[in-house]
Amino acid sequence: HSGVLISLMCSALASAMVYDLSYLHFGRETAGRSLAYFLLSPLSVFLGCVYTEALFICLTLAAVCLLRRNHPWMAALCGMLSAFTRMPGVIVAGLLIIDYLGKIPQKRSNGRALMACAAQVAIVFVGFGAYLLVNQAVTGDPFTYLTYQRENWYQQPGSFWSSSANTMHYFLTGVGESDWLWTWGFQLLCMLGIYLLLAFGSHRIPFDLAAYSFVYVAVVLSPTWLLSGARYLYALCALPMLLARMRIGKMGHGILLILSAAMLVLWTFGYTIAVQVL
Repeated sequence: HSGVLISLMCSALASAMVYDLSYLHFGRETAGRSLAYFLLSPLSVFLGCVYTEALFICLTLAAVCLLRRNHPWMAALCGMLSAFTRMPGVIVAGLLIIDYLGKIPQKRSNGRALMACAAQVAIVFVGFGAYLLVNQAVTGDPFTYLTYQRENWYQQPGSFWSSSANTMHYFLTGVGESDWLWTWGFQLLCMLGIYLLLAFGSHRIPFDLAAYSFVYVAVVLSPTWLLSGARYLYALCALPMLLARMRIGKMGHGILLILSAAMLVLWTFGYTIAVQVL
C-alpha cells in the first residue's frame, strides 16, 4: 500500500509540473492539453502501480521546472535523485550543460559559471554512483543489475535500431502468442509514434527538451530483447508537450484523446487480466 501511495503522490506532483512547464512555454490551452495527454495515455496505468515511472517522471520534471526558474543547484539535486531512481536520469546533466551554453552568447558565462556547471553535472552522476554503491553493498558487485538483466531478461547493451528491428520481427512472427499484441504490438506502436513525433514535431518544443528527448529515446530503447519499451517511452518528460503541440486542430486532438482513453481501458485489461503482467 505504501508503494502505491508514493506512486500516486508522485503522479499528482508530476501532473502539476506537466501543466506548469507547458503553461510556461505555450499558455493555458496547450498546458491543459498536455495534462490530458499525460493522464489519458494508455501507459498512465503505471502511475498508480508500484513501478518507478511516477517517481522518475516527477523528479525529472522537477529538475526541468527548477532549471526554468533559474535554480540549477536544486535542479541538479533532483537530477541526482532521478539518476538514483533510474540510470537514464543522468541525461538531466545534458539540460544543465545546455543551460550553461545558452548563457555564453549573453556574456553571462565566466570561469565560475563553468565550474558551477561542472559541479552540477557531477551531482547528477552522484545519483547513479549511489545506485552502484547499493548494488555493491547488497550483492558485492556494483554491476549486479547488468547480470540480472542478462540472466532474467536476456538484455545486453544494444541500439534503438536493433530494438526496433527485434520488435518488428517478434510482431510479425509471433502472431497467436499471448504476448503478441500486448507486448510486441503495443511496443511497436509506441516506437513508431515517438519516432514520428521527434522527426516532425521536435522543433515545436524548446531546444533543450528536444535534445533531451532524442538522447533519452536512444538510451531507453537500446537494450537487446526489449520488453518494456512502451513503459520507458511514457516516462519521457517532454512527451505530453510533444503530443499537445501536434498541429491537428482542436477536433483532431479531441479525437486522439478519446482514442487514447479507450486504449487506456483496453491496455489496462490486457496487462492486468489478458496476460497478467502487472
